Amino acid sequence: MRYEPADFYFNGELMPAWGASWSLAGLAELLDSSDSWDADYSHRDVWIIYCRIDHEGTVESCDPRVFLYVIQEVVLLLLRHSEQMLVSLKGDAEDPVKVHRQMVDAAFAMRRSVIEKGCAFWCSGTTEDLQQCVDWMERSRLPADDPRYQEPPHVESEKSSLDSLLKSQATNLHRLAQAGRFDRELRKELLRI
Repeated sequence: MRYEPADFYFNGELMPAWGASWSLAGLAELLDSSDSWDADYSHRDVWIIYCRIDHEGTVESCDPRVFLYVIQEVVLLLLRHSEQMLVSLKGDAEDPVKVHRQMVDAAFAMRRSVIEKGCAFWCSGTTEDLQQCVDWMERSRLPADDPRYQEPPHVESEKSSLDSLLKSQATNLHRLAQAGRFDRELRKELLRI
C-alpha cells in the first residue's frame, strides 16, 4: 500500500500534495550533523523544522527569517541530491518524479509566502486544522495587550522548553546544596536558585 499524505497548509494556503513529505525523500540523511557551536544558524535548524513539518492536526510555526533560511536550504538539498531522493521515494510513491517536483514546488511556494506575509505557520490535516492555523496566525498579529493575542506556537514551545530546563537545573542545584559538600554561604546561594 502506498502512502498518501494529508493536506498540507502553509500560511493558510493549500500546498502541493507532497510538500511536507521531506522524510520520504531521505532529507535527514543529507543534513550536516557536524558540531558547529559557533554557527548562529545551521542544519540543526533544518532538522528542527524537518521534525515538525508533517505533524498532522497540530499548528506549528517558526521565526520567518529562520524559516526562510531553512526552506532555501531544503530547496538546495532537494535539487542538489535529486537522484538520491528519487531512489528514496520509490518505496513510498507511485510516481517519485512527481512527488519530488511537488516537494520542490511547495518549497518555493512556502518561500514566497514567508516573504509576502512575514510569518511561517503550517499544519497538516483537515479544513478544521487549517482554520485553527489561520486563527492562530491572526491572533499572533494582534497587539500583545489584546486579550485575544496568542504567541506563535514556536514561541510558546521555546518558553515551555526553557522553563522546564530551568526548573530541572534548579532541582539539580538544590540537590547539590543538600549534599553537604559546600560551606553554608554557598549552600544558601544554591538554594536561592
